[in-house]
Amino acid sequence: MGTAWRQAGTIDWVNAALVLAGALLAHICVNAFNEYFDLRSGLDARTTRTPFSGGSGTLPARPELGRPTLLLSCAALVAAAGIGTYFIFQRGWMLAPLVAAGLVLLVTYTLWWVYNPLACLLAPGIGFGVLMVMGTHFSLTGTYTLGAFVASLVPTFYLAIITGVAFGLLPVACLLALLTVFLAVPAWVGARRHAEDIPALVPSMGLNVIVTVATPAFLAAGLFIG
Repeated sequence: MGTAWRQAGTIDWVNAALVLAGALLAHICVNAFNEYFDLRSGLDARTTRTPFSGGSGTLPARPELGRPTLLLSCAALVAAAGIGTYFIFQRGWMLAPLVAAGLVLLVTYTLWWVYNPLACLLAPGIGFGVLMVMGTHFSLTGTYTLGAFVASLVPTFYLAIITGVAFGLLPVACLLALLTVFLAVPAWVGARRHAEDIPALVPSMGLNVIVTVATPAFLAAGLFIG
């Protein structure tokens, strides 16, 4: 939304609320699918669960909730698709490829992406970055811009912030997002040092969660400050 605000100077808050609802529904969909298929594959039984990985533990404890979880995921998928379709009709067909790609990613993430290390690394950046940021920007403005694209790369490529500011595509205030490097570095060091020691790895996983949430939040703040 920050890129749309920077471009237009205002936001249709009803549409913004719909975009937010679509994003939340997409998140519910992929998480519920993940819980269901991890139960079906038996992965939950072979995984050491932590506060940051391994699922919620709900379905292994109550497997009878598997079917309702699948239905929840399907309902969230349909609702998210409905919101995407609304914006396609409102803003134009150029949004359709992003909506379609997002829906495919939601359904296939647990079925394929998570079994390929590189794909598993890129999928969250593509979903929460390019697809969500660019989709939000087009839904609110009816256009695609290079600045919005650079901002969408931040969840995948940290140096996108510096590149965007250097070329004038992002405001200088977006450098606020680089403050999280002070957490990212110890998280990276801890991950390399304790890759095979799950209990010792947990603090680094916690830092990683903070970095992945705080970086786009600071970036958005920088866009609004402008």
